[in-house]
Amino acid sequence: MQTSNQRRAESSFPRLAEIFDVSVDELMQVKTVAKENEEHAGIVQTALKGLALAMGVAVVVLSIMEQIETKAAIGMLGMGLACLAVTQLSKKEN
Repeated sequence: MQTSNQRRAESSFPRLAEIFDVSVDELMQVKTVAKENEEHAGIVQTALKGLALAMGVAVVVLSIMEQIETKAAIGMLGMGLACLAVTQLSKKEN
């Protein structure tokens, strides 16, 4: 026997599908959203690793050219290290 909440939920799916101009089957697809989230996570991982590499290279080059102060160099290296830490932490969560 269905409760009134279950009947209400069943009748709201067609209305939601109509509002979003999709079929009820498309509305119920959860896997596509999960796949997109995985792709976005991969892009973020790559961007963070690239940022860490760029910070390290910039500090080395600027140090060779004697165009950077120690405080600025430590700050840049710290940001790069933080980016690498975020990528490692997110890997362990997956």
